[in-house]
Amino acid sequence: MKRSRNAAETRTAILSAARSQFAEHGFDRTTLRGVAKVAGCDPVMVYRYFGSKDALFVEAASVDLKLPDLAALAPDAVVPRMFEHFFKVWEEDATFIGLLRASASSEEAAAVLKAFFMESVLPQLRQVARDGSPQRAALAGSFIIGLAWARYIVRNPLLTELSRDEFLQLARPAFEAALFGGSAEPGLRAEG
Repeated sequence: MKRSRNAAETRTAILSAARSQFAEHGFDRTTLRGVAKVAGCDPVMVYRYFGSKDALFVEAASVDLKLPDLAALAPDAVVPRMFEHFFKVWEEDATFIGLLRASASSEEAAAVLKAFFMESVLPQLRQVARDGSPQRAALAGSFIIGLAWARYIVRNPLLTELSRDEFLQLARPAFEAALFGGSAEPGLRAEG
C-alpha cells in the first residue's frame, strides 16, 4: 500500500519529477500525465498545484546559480572558478540542462532562460569584464551557454570525451578573450 503524502511532499515530488522530465524530454515532449506518473500522484494534483504546464515549467526551471563572488577573485582565477562552478550546475543539477533543452522549442522556456541570464549571470560577469562592458559579459555568458549546449544537449563526442581539465584548457582562451579582451587582467587591452 502506498504511503500518503502531505501537500508539501506532493508538491516537492511533482517539482522533482518535472525537473527530470523536462531535462530528459524537453518542454514539448514532457506531459503533465508523465510528470504525475514519475511523481507517484494523480495528474489532477499537478493541475491543482501548478495550474498548467507553463506554470509548472517556470517553477521547475527556477535555477539558483549561487555563483561565487567573481570580483573577489584574482583575475587569473575567474575563468577556472567559473568553469568549476558551471560543471557542477551542468552535471549535478538537471534543472539547467532541462531549461536549456526546452529553450530551443518553447518561447516560455526561452524567456525563463533569458531572465535567468540577465538577472543571475550577466551582473556577475559585468563585475569582472573589461570596463564593466555588458557586451563582453553577454558574449562570455553566451559562450558558456553554447558550450553547455554542445557538450550536454548535442553531446558532441569531441567535447564529451574531454575531462573537465581538458575542456577548460581548450575553452579558457576564448572565454578570457570575450571577457577581458585576450588577457586575464581586466582593463588591459589586447595587443593587435
